[in-house]
Amino acid sequence: MRAQYELKQLECRQLKFMNTKKSLFMALKIIIKKYGLFYFLKRGLSQCLDLGFINSIKYFKGKIIAHTDADRRVNNRPLDSSIDLIQFINQLNLINGILFIDCAFDFNEPRTQRAIALAKEFNAQGYFVFFLRYQWSKNDHSAADFKVFNQGIMQIPRLQLEYLLSIELIKTLPLKRYFIITIPDHFLFKNYLNIRSQQIKICYDIIDNWKEFNKVGAAPWYQDDLEQFFINNADLVSAVSNNLINGLNGSREIKLISNGVFGTTNFLPRIRTDDKYHVGYIGHLTEKWFYWDYIFRLADDPRFVVHIIGEGAPPDRLEKIKNYDNILFYGYIPQPALKEYVGYFNVGLIPFIDSKLSSSVDPLKVYEYLQFGRPVVSIGIPHVSAYPSCINVLNWDQFINAIIELSDHPNINEDEIAAFLTANAWQKKCHQLLDCLEEKSINGDRE
Repeated sequence: MRAQYELKQLECRQLKFMNTKKSLFMALKIIIKKYGLFYFLKRGLSQCLDLGFINSIKYFKGKIIAHTDADRRVNNRPLDSSIDLIQFINQLNLINGILFIDCAFDFNEPRTQRAIALAKEFNAQGYFVFFLRYQWSKNDHSAADFKVFNQGIMQIPRLQLEYLLSIELIKTLPLKRYFIITIPDHFLFKNYLNIRSQQIKICYDIIDNWKEFNKVGAAPWYQDDLEQFFINNADLVSAVSNNLINGLNGSREIKLISNGVFGTTNFLPRIRTDDKYHVGYIGHLTEKWFYWDYIFRLADDPRFVVHIIGEGAPPDRLEKIKNYDNILFYGYIPQPALKEYVGYFNVGLIPFIDSKLSSSVDPLKVYEYLQFGRPVVSIGIPHVSAYPSCINVLNWDQFINAIIELSDHPNINEDEIAAFLTANAWQKKCHQLLDCLEEKSINGDRE
């Protein structure tokens, strides 16, 4: 059934015109338009030096084919007709409802980002999920677009939302309808009335302090007044931390629904094969909030070995890591393989730059560390201290002392951690959201 519906007209096809001189000129125009002349010249020179002229032409030809096909794919309507989609959803026997949820990432089964986790859990509860991948432009494409996952999660490029709503396909199905908004930008503001016209209940789920992200150069789409609009007009507003709630306009109730975890505890044995203190970090490595100085200060002390799992590290930091034998950088590790790597260290770190941005987050890595039985030392995230076997510190001396204390005397209360993780299972977060959506509506009961 899944293969039957995977929208054959959207599959990539080899373009015959690529074999002509004229086509090469047209294709180069596409790349230059998409990336800019400076990028093309810089990357082209680099490729020529590395691969030679002929192989470089083949490289760009492959890129052009992919992007040109993707342009055709995204500019076509993703669905043959609303009736096809309705029949498809009915065949899946997902009778509880339909969920729209937007996300900055592709849907990726092993990952545990909040939107992905909620999409999987709503789907497990009998909901068909439209997973709306954020697009920076109409030419922003992904191989996962228009694919169906888990027999009921369809990734859609977010700009296609207007088309989905225009055919009124949701009204045709006698199901509950929800929209979890995580990116409160102008596009969704523009489509707010269209969403409401489909009798869809809206939850604005505040996952980060977007205002502070915007200040450090991220979330360029953010505008104060747009976020306030969704806070004022959504049926439900939820947030991942109390600091987020306290920093927002207090004109209405905001429900605390923190992040969660899949599965049960999987406590790993602690290691001490040498006289070193083995510590580790899992997550994004941008210098906008990751405290690289603390990592290098730890590595300057030969008593410590630092294990780093993640992506997004600045090139100069990766270059500096090469100077340290006691920093082990593994790059991105898929969720199913994390167990092996977490087993290399005894204390999990969250060294964030102390700021309004860091104090608002509820890091997924806290739950991952605890799931593997690793105590946590953080900086910049005060509320983490309320979690079992977690310590938030204020300065370098406290940071290093907490690491040594938790390494020498871990004092892990496994029952307390197990109870904490059970209370924060993603299944319970899903039910919490559903219960709140049914109970609260600023415009009255919609059911």
